[in-house]
Amino acid sequence: MSEGGAEVDWRNASSRAYYAAYHRCRERATSIDPNADLSTAESHRVVPDILLERDDLRGLAYQLATLRKVRNVADYEIDGEFDQDSGRNSVALCRAVLERADVIP
Repeated sequence: MSEGGAEVDWRNASSRAYYAAYHRCRERATSIDPNADLSTAESHRVVPDILLERDDLRGLAYQLATLRKVRNVADYEIDGEFDQDSGRNSVALCRAVLERADVIP
């Protein structure tokens, strides 16, 4: 989608990139804090908070937060322009988040 020819493609790429990263980090957050309630909409805030509790995962938490901000722009600020670089950058950042999240014990 990030290589598509229309703004809707780039917006969708950013949105999907966030959700892919979020769900992987949510899985990992469950292993870090098995008692966390991640079944509500608040989990989009709670997951990064759990990651922030570990010094070695702070960067991951910030990357996830960045993806969420871009996703919010892509999904909700539809009157503004959204460029292809934003879609491409979201996909690249998502890949980095997935790679980092995969090595969390």
